Amino acid sequence: MISCYLDACAVFRKSAWQDCGGYDTQMPINGFEDWEMWLNIARGGWKFQHVPQVFHDYRFIHDLSTKEWQVPEKRQLAIKYIRKSYYSSLYI
Repeated sequence: MISCYLDACAVFRKSAWQDCGGYDTQMPINGFEDWEMWLNIARGGWKFQHVPQVFHDYRFIHDLSTKEWQVPEKRQLAIKYIRKSYYSSLYI
């Protein structure tokens, strides 16, 4: 709940995605959709497991438009949105 430590490149079951409703289309800031989805999946009772092997390469292209989440004020807005939605109902 404190922060997202699961990567957006994580593998998950399609049924988990369907069960949690996918990404929140009302998310006010781009870049936090995966965190919100993982919270929904956890709240739905799904379990997580870390697999230490590397299964993909991730190429990052520097683009300021994709870094909206790094602006402190916008980051706080997204965190406030997520916490307001899930803090009282998430039990891990």
